[in-house]
Amino acid sequence: MEFGATLNQRSKLIPYFTVLLAAMLTVSCVESRAQLSGLHITEVMPRNGAALFDEWGETPDWVEITNFSDSPINLRDHGLSNDPDQAFLYRFPHFTLEAGKRVIIFCSGRQSRRVTEIRNLDLVKPVVEGELLHLDAANPESFILHDNGHVQTWLDQSAATHHASQLNPVKAPVFLPIAPDQVPAVFFDGDDDFLELEEIRNARTILWVGSEHPFATDHSRVMFGHTFFIPMIRGANHFLLHPIHSAHLLRFGSLQNGRIIDAAIQPAPVSLSLLRFQTDQPRSINFIGSDRQIPDQNWHGWFSEVLLYDHILTESERQQLEKYLIQRWGLPNRYLHAPFKIPNQAGTLFLSDPAGNRLDVFLITEAPRDVSLARDEISGLFGFSEASSPGIKNRGPFHKGRLDEVEVSIDAGHYPKPITVSLIHSDQRVEIRYTLDGSIPDSNAPIYHAPVTLDETSVLKARAFLEGYLASGTCSHTYLINFKSTIPVISLSGAQDDWYSDERGIYVRGSQGGVNLPHIGANFWREWERSVDVEWIDPEGQRRFVQSVGAKIHGGWSRAAPQKSIALIARSRYGDNRFRGQFFEDRENTEFKQLLLRNTGNDWTSAMLRDVVSQSLMDGLDLNTQAYRPVQVLLNGDYLGLFHLRERANEHFIRDNSGIPSDNIDLVDNTFESLAGDHLNLYFFSRWLLDAETESDGFVEDLEGYIELDNFMDYVISQICLDNQDWPHNNVRLWKERAPEGKWRWLPYDLDATFDPLKVTVSNNTLGRLLGQDTKLTSRVLAAINNNSILKERFIKRFQHHLNTTFTAENILEHLNALADEVRQEMIRQTERWGGIQLGDHVTPVNLDEWASNVDHMRLFAFQRPTYVWQHLAETYALQPPLSLAINLPPEEKGHLLINGFKVNHPVGRRWMAKFFRELDLEITAVAEPGFQFRGWAELNDASESIVVQPSSTRSLTPVFEQIENALPLNLEPFAIASSDYKFDAWPSSMTPGKRPVSMAFLASSSKDPELTIESLSPWGGNYNSLKRSRIMGLGEGGVAFHNTGEPHAGGKGGYAAGAVLALNTQGAQRLFAQWTSGQLTGFDQTYAIRMQYRIGESGSFSSVLNQHGQPLEFVSDSSIVSRALIMGPVE
Repeated sequence: MEFGATLNQRSKLIPYFTVLLAAMLTVSCVESRAQLSGLHITEVMPRNGAALFDEWGETPDWVEITNFSDSPINLRDHGLSNDPDQAFLYRFPHFTLEAGKRVIIFCSGRQSRRVTEIRNLDLVKPVVEGELLHLDAANPESFILHDNGHVQTWLDQSAATHHASQLNPVKAPVFLPIAPDQVPAVFFDGDDDFLELEEIRNARTILWVGSEHPFATDHSRVMFGHTFFIPMIRGANHFLLHPIHSAHLLRFGSLQNGRIIDAAIQPAPVSLSLLRFQTDQPRSINFIGSDRQIPDQNWHGWFSEVLLYDHILTESERQQLEKYLIQRWGLPNRYLHAPFKIPNQAGTLFLSDPAGNRLDVFLITEAPRDVSLARDEISGLFGFSEASSPGIKNRGPFHKGRLDEVEVSIDAGHYPKPITVSLIHSDQRVEIRYTLDGSIPDSNAPIYHAPVTLDETSVLKARAFLEGYLASGTCSHTYLINFKSTIPVISLSGAQDDWYSDERGIYVRGSQGGVNLPHIGANFWREWERSVDVEWIDPEGQRRFVQSVGAKIHGGWSRAAPQKSIALIARSRYGDNRFRGQFFEDRENTEFKQLLLRNTGNDWTSAMLRDVVSQSLMDGLDLNTQAYRPVQVLLNGDYLGLFHLRERANEHFIRDNSGIPSDNIDLVDNTFESLAGDHLNLYFFSRWLLDAETESDGFVEDLEGYIELDNFMDYVISQICLDNQDWPHNNVRLWKERAPEGKWRWLPYDLDATFDPLKVTVSNNTLGRLLGQDTKLTSRVLAAINNNSILKERFIKRFQHHLNTTFTAENILEHLNALADEVRQEMIRQTERWGGIQLGDHVTPVNLDEWASNVDHMRLFAFQRPTYVWQHLAETYALQPPLSLAINLPPEEKGHLLINGFKVNHPVGRRWMAKFFRELDLEITAVAEPGFQFRGWAELNDASESIVVQPSSTRSLTPVFEQIENALPLNLEPFAIASSDYKFDAWPSSMTPGKRPVSMAFLASSSKDPELTIESLSPWGGNYNSLKRSRIMGLGEGGVAFHNTGEPHAGGKGGYAAGAVLALNTQGAQRLFAQWTSGQLTGFDQTYAIRMQYRIGESGSFSSVLNQHGQPLEFVSDSSIVSRALIMGPVE
C-alpha cells in the first residue's frame, strides 16, 4: 500500500508541470486567437466517461481539430498520432473541414475512415397526402419555450396542427442539439418528460428521426403513446417492438436508414437514425414519449423529426420521403475513429500534413473522468475544462491543474472506541471541506479547521479546493466504531436525497407509491440509478476495497420489504467499469461487472437461507450458480442489515463465469422475453419441439443440438428435489452463446420458494406439477424426454444418482448447517434491526430463537423430503420401490467408483447405503488412483473393473484396491496431447518450492546416485534456487538442471535429484513424436546419463525410448568437456 501511495503522489505532480510547460510554450508562440491559423488540436478528452458518445453508444476518448483558416481544408492524408516516430497512425480520408469548423476523432482503437454525409437541413419536404403530424427540430420557429428554457409547445408543421405541448415545465423536454455535430433535436430525459397533443386516431405510417440515449434503461421506453391505448410497445432488451403486442407493426416490416430490419430483435438506435413503421390497423396517439404515463416508460433520448401519415405509403411515397430524410439528416451517422487510444497519462498528440510536417503538437496529461484538456481560443493557453465542448467553441473556466486528494491520519476500518481524525493536504493554500452524511463535499460543505472526533460509525468524506484549480477527488473513509463483525462489512455512501427523499430517493415509497403491497408506483419501483461509494472492510477490520459505482433497487415483490435488495453496477462514468477483487472465497473469478446485495427475496421474513442453500447444493452439478457471501451493510453509517452478496443472474454473470462476451449471449425468460441478445433460436426450438417425433432415430441427436441435456436434467431434478413452489411458471431463464454450436442452458436463480416456505407440507409432487404444465417450455422438454425410451432411462438414472448423493438428507443438512452457522451470530443484529416487521401475512423473526426455529423447519424438510421424491419418481415412471445396496467405498486416495457413468463422492471409511430401481441395471466401474490397482470385488468372483449389476440380486459390493510397489504417488492431470503439442522450455529459479510444470513432476530419490532401477522415488519438494548440496535448479529459459553431490537437498525435502515424469492423455492421438534438448553445465569425473522412458497406463515398468538405431535415447556426460548440449530426437 505504501508503494502504491508513493506512486500516486508522484503521478499527481505530473499534471501541474505538464500543463505549465504547455502554457509556457503556447505563450511564446501564440498571443491571441487572431494569430491561430490553419489546423489545430483544440480539445482532448483522455478519460471519456459520459461526455460524448460514438455511433455505437460507446465512450472512447476523443480529439477535436479546428480549422482556424479563412478557407476550407481537405484533410485527406493528414496524419494524427500519439507516436513521434509514426506520424500517420491515423490517416484522414477525403474530408473537407470548412473554415471555422471542427471535427471530432474518436481514439477508440478501431480504424474508421467513413464519415457522415453532409447534412442539408434546408431540403424541402416532398408533398405527400394524408400527413397527420410533422415535428421538425431543425425549424427554430417551431418552439414555444417555458421560462426555464424547456419546450412548452412543439408546433406541428402539417396542416393538421396537432401541436405537442407540456404545460408543466418540470416534465417538459428541452431543445438540446446532439454533440458533436450539433444536430438539432429535442431531448427527453427518460424520467418524466413527455408531450401531449390532440388525439390522432388513424396513424398508419410513422417516420421518425432521432436516437435513444445510450444510458436508457430497458423498460419499454416508447416514442409514441396514448392515455389508454398502446399504439406501439417496445420489446425487452431495448428492442424496438414487442414480438407479440406489436405484431401489427412487425407484419408490414420496419426500416432503419432505408434498410429492412427485424424490429423485434433490433435495439433502438443510439446514434441518429431514421426508422419507419407501418400498420394496416389505425393507431391512436396523443403522447410523445410516454406510454399511458406509466413510470419508467418515458422516452429517453432525442427527437429530430417526426412524420405521421394516415395510410400505408406507396412505394413512390416511401422512396421520396426516405430519400428526403436520409439526405437532410446525413444518415447513416458515422464518425472518424483512430486505431490508437489515448492513455490517461503524460503523452503527446501530433497533427501532421500529408508530407509529414507537424502542424500542431498537443501535450497530454492525466485528467479526471469527463474533464477535457482544452485550448483557450482567446489566450491560446491550455487548461483543464470541466465543461467539455466537443464540436463548439471551448468554454471556460480553464483550470491550471487538479489538486491532490486529501489524506487522513487514520485509515478506514474498525475501531473499538471513538477516534479523532486529522485531514491533511500537501498544499497549505487549499481549503479542505468535509461531510459526515455520505454526500460529496462541495463549496457549501463545512470547512475543516480542527481534527474530527468520531464517537459512532461514520463515513468521512473530504475534498480540497483552491481557486484556479480543479477540486480534488473525494477521499471516502468509513470508520466502524465498536461495530465488530465476523463477516465482511460493506459501507455504502451517497447523497441522502438520492436514497430517502420523496422526490428522488430510491429507497422510499415517495409520493406516488400505492398504499397496498407491493406499493406499485413507489420510488423503489423506478429504474433509477444513483452514484454511490462502496467500501469493503474485512472481518479483521481492515479496508480492502473502495470504488464509486452505480446503485439501483433490485427485485420483484421483495422491493416492498423495508430492507431492499441493491444492485451495484460498475460503469466507466463512475470510475472503473469492473469490480476487481476476491469477493467470493470459493470462486477464482476476480472481475465482475455487477454485484448484488440481496435481501434474500421472499425468504426475508423467514430463514434468509433458502436460495443460498439451494444453490450451494447445485454448485457441483452441470449448472451455473451464483456465488455467495454474507455481508453486513451500512448506508451512510447507518446499519441497513444482513445481506447476501451475490452475482446478478444476467448476461454479465454469464460472461464473468464463461468467458463468452456479454454481447454474444442470448438470455431469455420463460415468456420468451429477451433479457440479452434475442429469442429467435429458442422460438425455433420451441416450434421444432411441437412437431418432433420423439421416438425417431435422430431425435436424441437433434435435441442435443438445441440444448445441453445434462444441464437441463440437473436443473429439473434440483427444482423437484427442493420443491420450488415459484416454478416453472416463474423464475425460469435460459441462455446460450450466440454461435452455431451454442446450446441452451437453464439458469437457476431466485430459489426462495424452496424448502416449504409456507410451512404447509414437504410432500408436494413437484414432478407431477411440472409435467402438468404442458404450456411451459421446461415441461414440454421433459415430456419429450419421457416419450423417448433412451432419454427417459437416462433421466431416471441421473435422478436416482442425485437422490443418492446430492439430495440425501445428510448432504442437504450438511450444507444447511454450515451456512446457518456462518451467519448465526450476525442474525442478532438483523433481528434487532428488522424483527417484528409484518410484510403481508408474514412477520420477520423478532430474535435469534425465532430465526433458529425457521431454520429448524428447513432441517425438517431436508430430513423428510427425499423419501417423498423417491416415491413420486417411482409413481411417475411406474417403477417398484427402490432397493438398497450397501457399497463399501474405498478411501479416496486408493480409488473411486463410477455408477452409470457418475463418479461417487462420499465420506471415506463407511458403508454407503444407496437406493436403485430394480428395473434398471447398474453399470459399475472401479477406477484406481495413481499408485494403486484394482484387484476385484470382494463379494463376486469377478476381477473385471467394469461390471453390470442387477439391484435385485446384489445387496452389497466392496471394491478391492491394493498399492503398487514402487508406484509414484504424483496425482498428475494428464495433458491432452491430441489437442495441442506439449512444450516445456523454461523454469525460473524463483519458482515456489514444490511447484511443478503442467502435467509434469520432478522426482527425488533417497539414493545418492539414482539408477534406472531405483526404487522409492517421490515428488521433488525442494526449492529451485539452491547452489549447494544435491539440487534441481531452475535455469529460466535454459530449462532445468539436475545436480547431485554427496549430500541430499537441504532440509531433506528433496533428497537426491532423480529426473522428471510427464503424464500424457493420448486419446485421439495417432502418432506421437518426442524431442528434448539435454546437456551438461560442467565437467564431471563421474559419468551421468539422462534417458527417456515411457509406459502405458498408471502402473507397471517403464521401457526405454529407442532411437533409429535401436539404442536407448539418452544423453551421456563427457568428463573431458566443460559444457555442451544436444538435441535428442525427434523420435516416434
